Amino acid sequence: SRSHPNEPIHRYVELENVGHCPNHEAPHAVGSVLKRWLDNGERSNDNLFLVDGKYQTFNEPWGIITSRELRSSQKHQAIRNPVCGQ
Repeated sequence: SRSHPNEPIHRYVELENVGHCPNHEAPHAVGSVLKRWLDNGERSNDNLFLVDGKYQTFNEPWGIITSRELRSSQKHQAIRNPVCGQ
C-alpha cells in the first residue's frame, strides 16, 4: 500500500521469451496488458491487476510467452536478483 494518496503506483510487467520488440513478438500478451490498463478509468488503482494470477501464458507466433506483474518492491528485488532460464 502507498504511504501517501498521491504517491504514484509503479507498474512493471515482465514478459519472458521476448526480445527488444515485444509488441511485435508477443502482440497478444502486450495487447492484454495495455487493454486492461486503458479500460480501467482509474489507472492509479491499487486493485488494478494487469496480469491474471501470478503468471499468465500466451501462445504467440514466436512461441509461448509468460507474463507476470511486479509491484514496486518486487520490481526492485527482481532487478537485483534476475531469474534467467525459467
